[in-house]
Amino acid sequence: MDTAVRFVGIGEKSVGKVLEHARLIGAETSEYSLELVNFDHGSIDWRGSLGGVHWLLLSSSNVIHSQNSKSAHGAAMTFSELEGSRVVMIVDLPDEEERLIEAWGFVIERIRQINILYITSDAISHIASIEQMSEKELLEEIRIRGMVPQVLTIDPNGKVRIFHSLGDLNLPSNSRNNFSWLATYLCQLPNVSHLN
Repeated sequence: MDTAVRFVGIGEKSVGKVLEHARLIGAETSEYSLELVNFDHGSIDWRGSLGGVHWLLLSSSNVIHSQNSKSAHGAAMTFSELEGSRVVMIVDLPDEEERLIEAWGFVIERIRQINILYITSDAISHIASIEQMSEKELLEEIRIRGMVPQVLTIDPNGKVRIFHSLGDLNLPSNSRNNFSWLATYLCQLPNVSHLN
């Protein structure tokens, strides 16, 4: 990487794992913990935090942590649009799996603000069930109807599936860790114009 790719993330778990791997390969990262967001999300200078940042990294399971967390995610997504950073939403299973519908509802409400939607392999079958369609149909529908530039997942066999405006790709992940793969992909993506 010539110029470091910059990330801002909210929350722990999935977001923290991606940021950790991104740092290992030279990215600059900032992270807001849910505890800080719960304290006073209005005190965060989103414009200053997101200026010059490539990726705002969010997780659907963090959105439902609290009302303040939901508000913080919404504010961050709005300022991300204004500042030109791109939103990556990781759809993962919350600790309380029955709350996945609530988390998915937030994603759907803000789908037009999302540039990359990554659905974890353990969440995709649940989301497909909610939407009453196959996993492949789900990914294609989100891409087309939601106008999301990229929708991707890694299946349990380690195959990466990427749906984008030019079609879809099936690739080996070349990584034992899905979050490591995602971090590497996001760090390389700013240099690949046809997938942006």
